[in-house]
Amino acid sequence: MSTLGLLTSPVFTIFMSLKQLVKLMSLVSVFLACQFYGSASFAVMVPPSDQSLQTQIEFIDQEILLLRAELAQSNQDIPSLQRYLKQINAASLAPVFEARFAALTRFFENSLMLKPLSTDQPAFRLPIEGGQVIVLLPLSGDYGEAGQSILEGLTASWPFNKSFTVIDSGLYHSMNELWELVKLYEPDFIIGPLNKENAQVWQALDSQVPTLYLNQLDDYHVYEKGLSPSKRLGLLQLQTFIESMGLEHVLVLADQTDVGKRLQVQFEQAWLKPNTKGLYESVQIGESVHSAMKTALNVQRSISRKNWVQKTIGQDLNFEPRARQDLEAVINLTSIDEAIQIKPILDFYHLSRTFSLWYPTTYPSSSELQSQQNSWQQTYGFLPPYLVEPIVQSSENDAEELKTGLFYALGMLVANIVNNPRMNLANQHLKNSALGQAITNKQNALIILPNVFWLDDYTIQPVNEYQYPFD
Repeated sequence: MSTLGLLTSPVFTIFMSLKQLVKLMSLVSVFLACQFYGSASFAVMVPPSDQSLQTQIEFIDQEILLLRAELAQSNQDIPSLQRYLKQINAASLAPVFEARFAALTRFFENSLMLKPLSTDQPAFRLPIEGGQVIVLLPLSGDYGEAGQSILEGLTASWPFNKSFTVIDSGLYHSMNELWELVKLYEPDFIIGPLNKENAQVWQALDSQVPTLYLNQLDDYHVYEKGLSPSKRLGLLQLQTFIESMGLEHVLVLADQTDVGKRLQVQFEQAWLKPNTKGLYESVQIGESVHSAMKTALNVQRSISRKNWVQKTIGQDLNFEPRARQDLEAVINLTSIDEAIQIKPILDFYHLSRTFSLWYPTTYPSSSELQSQQNSWQQTYGFLPPYLVEPIVQSSENDAEELKTGLFYALGMLVANIVNNPRMNLANQHLKNSALGQAITNKQNALIILPNVFWLDDYTIQPVNEYQYPFD
């Protein structure tokens, strides 16, 4: 049996975690590398005994990185050398290592002068049958429950005969350490990490391996993509739906959560760019939804004018407040409790022709959506189908119990599209899923769009007449 096979065998891993395994193999590599580099005597490697345990561990980690960089130097592997130098530079280097680091840096700079690094990078390639797919999920720790749900969905719909290898990223505080383990498997494709902070650190490693992150990052290497629900990216569905209805004068009503404020700004930027002639106004909910609506609809001004006239003439007047008539739609960037109030307020002020569109800042649970069902009045909602499907099927006594939830649905979606060749094309519809419509946009980025539903008394129905329009 090979060394890797022995160390990763079930019998061996009973007695040590994967994290301990990587540390063991790293220390083995230190010992072996010492045989090749006179600059790294074993005496130099021993950390000072009077330092704290954490400091000694950091000392050993730095030594390991230096030895790997020196091995890359020996093999003329400039990209790996560059990666290790970045990792070393990010650490608080012990003084005893500064000379070796400086020598490696000079070698790297001279290599760039002699032969510039190629800017070519591997393209994003989908996994193939028989390929080595590594899945990085937190199966323990704070995100353990989410990771387990994703794993269940991924396993249930995996399209290839050969399964994937899953590694518990929750065991690793250092993505560098996790990467050293992943490299041993020689992966053809990586799924994860899930946590955004870990995904950003992983991206900085520049693995050159096709990777599908389970989160959204600001930018991607050409061999990377990200797939997860995003409130910001999902606004594209709201924007195109409004355009399909020909609406030009809208009022945006946002709650005071951080999400509501961000969505308000993001929607305004998306709206004003193509709609230079359209009229746009926005209001944040303060004291109450009704109070914010009275101000936005100019009802409060009407009441103030009435009070002034009454005071001037000294007589009470029969009065009905007058609301502005120019608004075509109110867009609610709010929670469910606030959204259900909008249409009744519009109807109360005789604005029944004004549309109510709800784009949630926080998705309710399916049970919460069901409990509030009879409170809705003629509202378009932008929701992931997994919230609605249990309601639609609740009357079917013999229906198989559905697996529901965002993370399980994400695992299923990933499994359903990893062998879809349209992922490498722009403006493509990939899959209708429990999370919504998975598409690629003009820039070939992956986006999950919420579906459009009609919410009315005792009725939640998909709006099948509308389909997302690709350019």
